[in-house]
Amino acid sequence: QADGALPAFFAPSLDYGVYTFRADLPTDGTWALKFTAKIPGEAQPVAASVTFKVVGRLTPPQGAGAPTSSPTPLPNRR
Repeated sequence: QADGALPAFFAPSLDYGVYTFRADLPTDGTWALKFTAKIPGEAQPVAASVTFKVVGRLTPPQGAGAPTSSPTPLPNRR
């Protein structure tokens, strides 16, 4: 989203080379995860970004924690 930045938090992964993150994104749409890494042996940090699309988010709980609508089941992908 072009209207601002939101924090993303990296989460641990048991798979080598797999990086996961968590972010509380307020809307569906196209988002970009931008990051900078200091690579050992390199003089300058490396900057990169990953663009992804968020579709069909669940409605956040309101009031006593009850959802305002029923979640739509995702298709079974195996």
